[in-house]
Amino acid sequence: MTLIYATIFLLMMTAGFLAGRSRAYAVSHGNFAELHSLPGYHGLFVALGVLAPMVLIYLVGVPLVRYLAQDAALSFFPPEVLSDPLQRSVAMRDVARVAAGQFTGDIPANLRDAASAAVNTQALGDWAVIAIGSAAGLIALIASFWQIGMRFRARHWVERFILVALSFCAVVAILTTIGIVFSVVFETYRFFFDPSLKGRPTVSEFLFGLEWNPQAAMRADQGDIKTAFGFVPLLTGTLLITTIAIFIAGPLGVFSAIYLAEYASPRVRAVAKPVLEILAGIPTVVLGFFAALTIAPMIRSMGQYYGLDVASESALAAGLVMGMMIIPFISSLSDDVINAVPQSLRDGAYALGATKSETITQVVLP
Repeated sequence: MTLIYATIFLLMMTAGFLAGRSRAYAVSHGNFAELHSLPGYHGLFVALGVLAPMVLIYLVGVPLVRYLAQDAALSFFPPEVLSDPLQRSVAMRDVARVAAGQFTGDIPANLRDAASAAVNTQALGDWAVIAIGSAAGLIALIASFWQIGMRFRARHWVERFILVALSFCAVVAILTTIGIVFSVVFETYRFFFDPSLKGRPTVSEFLFGLEWNPQAAMRADQGDIKTAFGFVPLLTGTLLITTIAIFIAGPLGVFSAIYLAEYASPRVRAVAKPVLEILAGIPTVVLGFFAALTIAPMIRSMGQYYGLDVASESALAAGLVMGMMIIPFISSLSDDVINAVPQSLRDGAYALGATKSETITQVVLP
């Protein structure tokens, strides 16, 4: 559905842009100086006229159709399932598996009917969204097309639309940040002060506790599992990993920055600096995966070779990979700092007879 809708959306926007620009050419009779806005702005005006209603209908229609399909499926289950969020979630998961043909075993009649109702409602809703969105886009295209004239202020409308879109993005970014802060504050309050949470620590127990074990017995046969939320082990582990990473990335980053800033030729620098900064673009998830599958087993094998019992989840593996991750940041920052040193200080050191290495160690780095 999304692919069909996107295809129609892109085709209508392209058609609107071409139609709007062609009409601007036609009404001006080639005399663009008489037009208030360039033909391209008239084309963008029609294209944006298509964009607004179609995007709005998609953003409203897709969640609404999904809700209606879920409601149609849940109507085949008893009230006790509907009243329990966990059972309702399991039921919808089974419905999705039946609809996808991935359900194993005998399918109950109500589950089969629920899956059929969900699929039919979803399909009907998807085609309704496509039809309504296409009709709204076509109407907007025609209405925008007939607005075009010699004195029509297309540029003002386009720039106003872009300003509104940018303002909306800025507001969303700000509200997202505020939402994250309030979410963290709310969950922190629940963690410390909600009486319904079992095993919750006090603030002092959390800040000064020496044990971290956020597990609890889910069944009686699991025994008595002591739940502890001490912050000190987390802080110690973080500082240990950070120290290892700094010992690895610090010298490598600073030395590479010294070479790139003071010794490398412009041709070498133009190649080496982007290659080095590629490390900054590697996702942290990939680095963690690399640490778990490659670095950690290698460290454990080396420890066994020397008779040491080294765990795969040791801080050394995490520190090594984090050191790799922050090399580009240290190198880039150090390179900027080194290049910020005035050339006159270097020239003064050379005039006093200092070598390049002496100038770097005694003038540039200090």
